[in-house]
Amino acid sequence: MNEKVSGPAKGAFARLLPLLYGDASVVRFVTLGLEGEIRTRTEAQVGARFEIVVGDSTLLIHSAQAFPDDMQATQGSVLVYVADAALAYRRGLALGLVSLQAPGLPSEDVVQCALSDAHGNVWYLASA
Repeated sequence: MNEKVSGPAKGAFARLLPLLYGDASVVRFVTLGLEGEIRTRTEAQVGARFEIVVGDSTLLIHSAQAFPDDMQATQGSVLVYVADAALAYRRGLALGLVSLQAPGLPSEDVVQCALSDAHGNVWYLASA
């Protein structure tokens, strides 16, 4: 079957931002643990939204102490390649995240580990 796939309409703007929910500890982990830089902070009806640049990627984090049930603040999983996964892992632990998988011996020259934040998001960390 031949289907014609077209891109965005002329003049349209396309951008993909992973959206994660959490409290202020999630923002602290991304900025301090992963060395992210807050690009924008926008007040929301509940809490605030942070656009944070980590390396060459951007995350959108909706941060609030609590989310109403009708908001469907889901949990997510993110794979982040960092210069030093073990260091980012230790920073995450120091910031209150919970270990799901400690850094082990590199498999195929990649160090991998995993953490969970207070909202239930899972952070997979990897480095070469």
